Amino acid sequence: MPKLSAQRVSSPEYGAPSASHAVLTSGAGPNSRRGVWLAALPDSEQRALRHVGLRITALRRQRRVTRAELALAADLNAAHLGTIERGESNATFLSLVRIAVALDADVSALIEPVR
Repeated sequence: MPKLSAQRVSSPEYGAPSASHAVLTSGAGPNSRRGVWLAALPDSEQRALRHVGLRITALRRQRRVTRAELALAADLNAAHLGTIERGESNATFLSLVRIAVALDADVSALIEPVR
């Protein structure tokens, strides 16, 4: 699959690739604002955020795209994309749509459970 070009992707076409699932630890310090917010979430919600981030990271790596390239193609800030990938922030639905389009994937591929 070709790498993403350095432009915003606006195509609504999706694919549904598989992705691997791995364990990732949060980079937000316990005393940071984000760390306090994360600690206040129930464990199930923290796991859900990490799961979505892991799926995005796996799809991005599978397509051999850097975080900066994906951020540019999805019209997102690279630092914000990093927090989403690490499970440190709650992405909006529209951000997930932009990421999915940029990865040529279906939004459901970012949130479906690994079987």
